[in-house]
Amino acid sequence: MDDYVCSEHQVSAKGDAPYEYHPVTEDDFPKLVKSTSEIQLTRARPTLSGTSVRNLPPISPLPTNAWQLLHWYSNCWNDVERNEFLHKLLKKFDARQLYYVSCILAIKQSRDYLSLLPEHLALRILSFLTPVDLLTCAKVSRMWNILSSHNKIWRVKCQLVKIDIPVPASPTSWKKIYKENVFLKSNWREGNFKVIDLRGHTAKVHCVAFDGQSRLASGSKDNTVRLWDIKSGQLIHTFRGHTKGVWSVKFFTNHLLVSGSYDNTIKVWNSRSGACTRTLLGHEGCVWDLALKRHYLASASQDRSVKIWDLDSCTLMHTLAGHAQAVFCVDMDKEATTVISGSADRSVRIWNPNHSGQQMKLFGVEAVGLKIDNAKIPDKPRGLLVTAGEEGLVKYWKLHSKHSHQTLKASHGSQVNSIYFDETKIVSACADFRIRIWNFHTP
Repeated sequence: MDDYVCSEHQVSAKGDAPYEYHPVTEDDFPKLVKSTSEIQLTRARPTLSGTSVRNLPPISPLPTNAWQLLHWYSNCWNDVERNEFLHKLLKKFDARQLYYVSCILAIKQSRDYLSLLPEHLALRILSFLTPVDLLTCAKVSRMWNILSSHNKIWRVKCQLVKIDIPVPASPTSWKKIYKENVFLKSNWREGNFKVIDLRGHTAKVHCVAFDGQSRLASGSKDNTVRLWDIKSGQLIHTFRGHTKGVWSVKFFTNHLLVSGSYDNTIKVWNSRSGACTRTLLGHEGCVWDLALKRHYLASASQDRSVKIWDLDSCTLMHTLAGHAQAVFCVDMDKEATTVISGSADRSVRIWNPNHSGQQMKLFGVEAVGLKIDNAKIPDKPRGLLVTAGEEGLVKYWKLHSKHSHQTLKASHGSQVNSIYFDETKIVSACADFRIRIWNFHTP
């Protein structure tokens, strides 16, 4: 111990003021331990040795002489003396000890600047990253996980893409919505699906409608409309009132359904009580198809007419006449300013209901082919019309041209019973028992 005790009157490097060196005592240990806790050896520190951490010998307490040096270093020496001591000490280190010190310094000098920033600045920086990069950042630390999962960031990411899944009025997790939307698009692209059988109708099912959440409505030749929970497969309600088969069904609101039947009537149903709230009379033939946009309803009938109804008041607004045979399909654009109808007379007519049903354009026999069972106007892309029917072809047209923009051979001579589409794909269901998915842009 005497070798480590300095004279009481050593002169400092700064001048003549003497330092008083006192031997360290047990009372000084707690203070020294606290001040040096960040540089004590631990079993988890890196080494260049191949020895397993479990096989390392136990760490013995530091001898008193070492604590004396720490005491002098912390309380007695000035900066010049400390630097000189460290310089001489480092010269004595071997490669493993130098590596250990470099690791300690790397950890000591690292700073998580993102976590130190105000939240709004950190979120601003992260908002420039892609969703994949954000998921990588979430693995860095708990704080980075919180920041990279923030609702503000993922809400912006959702606004930059088309969200095909239902979005709640007040979403709690935009990240979850983005994730589920990615999975949905992947399922469409890869053809992944799950089959759920909904059994209850006693005759052929003619039509179905989805509310965008979890309910499915079906209309059948057994004269009923049934409402299902597609998540559980359970029947919610059976709507009875039509005297003949139901050929079309649509959701009007969360609690109202509309159905068209072979009995020439259109009925409005309360989905909570199962009761018929209104019956719309006016057609003189069976109602083959319905189209519902905003609070306007268009109905296509065997009586060769299309009727436009205001469902808020349940009144008839217009009757569109001009087809030579039964009208099998009808649709409206998003604003309900353009109506299209397809008929057994092998024509598609485009109407403007705001001008007393004035006919805007007619796609004639030569352009369309056999009878038209499906005619739809997509919300996006605008200015297009999609038709399908008995000849097994799906065609889409530019509304300002009488020539089809593209023709898809949906089946080999089989009738196309139903079509669905958005701005990226067309789905066709045919009488050959197959469902086909087409790329809207590269069929």
